[in-house]
Amino acid sequence: STMESIPVLKDNESVIRYYSSYGSEDFSFHKASIQGDALPEGQTYDSVYTQNVGYYKMVNGNSLLDTKVLIIKDSMQNPMTDMFSYMFNTREIVDIRGLKGLSLYTVIEESDADLVLLMYHQNNVTGEMFDF
Repeated sequence: STMESIPVLKDNESVIRYYSSYGSEDFSFHKASIQGDALPEGQTYDSVYTQNVGYYKMVNGNSLLDTKVLIIKDSMQNPMTDMFSYMFNTREIVDIRGLKGLSLYTVIEESDADLVLLMYHQNNVTGEMFDF
């Protein structure tokens, strides 16, 4: 038996602030603008949880952990975004396929993340996805 505390995700206890611009301190959009709907016939996978936005940041002052995480991902990570928003204080989320006008090098160099996660589906592990 361990005495480890297991975090529990409670969806409506925290207010998450979303930042659409790199380096911005002004939160600028609400989850509804990146959140998808149920997947009707012919709709793409990326629209179910979050769109494949090139860069956005989420901040939760009431997170379970006071940890900043940088996530470099493809759309297979999208279902975990909500869980991460309650676990970690700050999440910088990068999908390099949609990254425009901003270098991944810049994000990595300037991020003060405590943890970096590379989250890709096995079929997306190609050279161009990891050219950084």
